Amino acid sequence: MKIRKAYPSDVSDIKNLCVKGVQIAFENVYTQIFIDKSIEIFYNHERIQKEISSYLVAEDDSDIIGCISCGINEMRGELFSQIYAFHVVPTKRRNGIGGNLLETASNYLRKKKIKRQYVSVLGNNDNALPFYYAMGFIEASRHSLEDSINSTYSLDLMRNL
Repeated sequence: MKIRKAYPSDVSDIKNLCVKGVQIAFENVYTQIFIDKSIEIFYNHERIQKEISSYLVAEDDSDIIGCISCGINEMRGELFSQIYAFHVVPTKRRNGIGGNLLETASNYLRKKKIKRQYVSVLGNNDNALPFYYAMGFIEASRHSLEDSINSTYSLDLMRNL
């Protein structure tokens, strides 16, 4: 397995991976109509193609098995990074792929002098939360989700780089 910058030729594989990840994470939280609309807005071919430079991918035998997209933003004069998309093929999880993707992205951000990294996660995402806590993230804030079909909330997690 290797981690590399995403190429324009990876867009379809990234889209498929992100769509599957969103469907799994949002299941039993949002209506299918809401999920489909979110996918249409955030994981359409044109948007991923436009933002391809923000993606790293994990590749195994020429198959894309994971991806991460991070951006650099500013708040109160401080630069920070936000993880926008982060998915690993479900059958490949717990094999170090996510950790390798996250650390590769974080190393790049450290070189850019970014000191903090944020990610938003559903409060019931039992796949992602233990991973983020193990990687040093802590809860920065909690928000109720008005569009959810149950009482799920969103967590903003943060870690120092």
